[in-house]
Amino acid sequence: MARTKQTARKSTGGKAPRKSAVFHTYAARKQAEAKQQGKAEITEAELEATAPVEVTYDVSYESSFYAHHFTAQPTTMDLFLPSFGVATTINPLENENKNIEHWLSVNFNSCLDGPGIRTHHTRLHLVITLDISGSMSDKFEGEPGKTKLQVAQQSLLTLLKQLTPDDAL
Repeated sequence: MARTKQTARKSTGGKAPRKSAVFHTYAARKQAEAKQQGKAEITEAELEATAPVEVTYDVSYESSFYAHHFTAQPTTMDLFLPSFGVATTINPLENENKNIEHWLSVNFNSCLDGPGIRTHHTRLHLVITLDISGSMSDKFEGEPGKTKLQVAQQSLLTLLKQLTPDDAL
């Protein structure tokens, strides 16, 4: 029987892998070097121990809700106005090779952004579905503190505070 993502997650305690893309790039490069040199495959623990920076997880309570900030275009009167930007950076795990990464940002600006939500607010009709399955009682991998369900509940309460008396839930 083939394993689905769901059964694979059950076998790992319901946790999906959340290591950063930077670490995966580093690990792939090191595995390729080992294979090319005829060495045995390097374990993940060995890769983590030899990584030039601390291996972090890119999905956490803080990074999911508070750590994202992207420079966007000036305020618009349009309901929906996409804009694009580019950036380059050096991968910190590939620093010895000075590998440059190129990033493309896609921003969706609207008259409803920021304070505009109060000025141009239209009545909302929201339907909210909350996953209460067993995996929601787990904490974010590598994170102490709140469970996924507690974070989801807190996020919903934050959303509810933004609603007006005219909104429907």
